[in-house]
Amino acid sequence: MEIDAEVWGSLSASLRGMAAAVERRARQDQRMAEAIRVVPLPAQTQNAAGGTVFIASASNVLGPSTGYAWAVQSVTVAGLGSSDSASLYAGPAGPASVVPANFRQVFTAAAPSWQPGRTGFILNYGDTLMLMGTGLSTAQLTLSGQVVIMESWMLTEFLL
Repeated sequence: MEIDAEVWGSLSASLRGMAAAVERRARQDQRMAEAIRVVPLPAQTQNAAGGTVFIASASNVLGPSTGYAWAVQSVTVAGLGSSDSASLYAGPAGPASVVPANFRQVFTAAAPSWQPGRTGFILNYGDTLMLMGTGLSTAQLTLSGQVVIMESWMLTEFLL
């Protein structure tokens, strides 16, 4: 059986197109692998003053830098006394952002850790994590965790 030149040409063009698509996807996968990483959230410790602790950072320690987004994977609060609680907020750094609209999670000695899921808690540039505890019986609290840091362009792909 002989394949005529027109069929052969069409098949050849289709194979070249498929090879180019596979090559483009491989380049995209490599670019994505270079643009994302899992890192520990740097532990932040603050001493209590009058039973109150406020942990925040305006220097991108507790939030993504320009051009990046974070997917928060876990948050842990250490140092809570048996009757203490502390609340996690996300928004622009500062006590003015500690409002119900920015509330994310409450921590207690019995439940000091939270895993919001792969895409359950996204921070964009300009947002930071903040921890507020009042009426505390403890001397200090430490906020730590783990985040996925990615370049902002790949957030949509990450969410899919």
